[in-house]
Amino acid sequence: MCEHEPLKPGGGEYRNSEKYEYRPRDFNAQPNLNLLIGRLNEIRRAHPALQQLRSITFQHAPHDKVIAYAKSDGDDTVVVICSLDQDNTVESDVYLDMASLGVPGSDFVNLRDELTGATFTWGTRNFVRLTPSAPAHILHVLDRA
Repeated sequence: MCEHEPLKPGGGEYRNSEKYEYRPRDFNAQPNLNLLIGRLNEIRRAHPALQQLRSITFQHAPHDKVIAYAKSDGDDTVVVICSLDQDNTVESDVYLDMASLGVPGSDFVNLRDELTGATFTWGTRNFVRLTPSAPAHILHVLDRA
């Protein structure tokens, strides 16, 4: 329900949590994460690489508020790039290890963003701009370019 106000600074509990009280909810009230969570579950179901915890390879993103990793299962490879800053726009380069994507010796790879449907051709060094309204890319590796 987008409630994240801490009970005290640096604390792990939330001020308005349901821990000690019953709180009726309207799960369709705005803002909510229903559509995003639903889409993330669809993506996870469609990609075997996202259905297990093995074979994760972290990709290099020099910005300390960006995490990038690739997961593979057989022919299915997915690259996830995500902002760790929920309040600000984050810009960074992301360096891809082509061998970990299953395309060793290739300089470029074709990708489809599973969140937006956009397609890209990326090389080993790529620029990303992640905003609070679009904080991630979930990129399916299509083939080498």
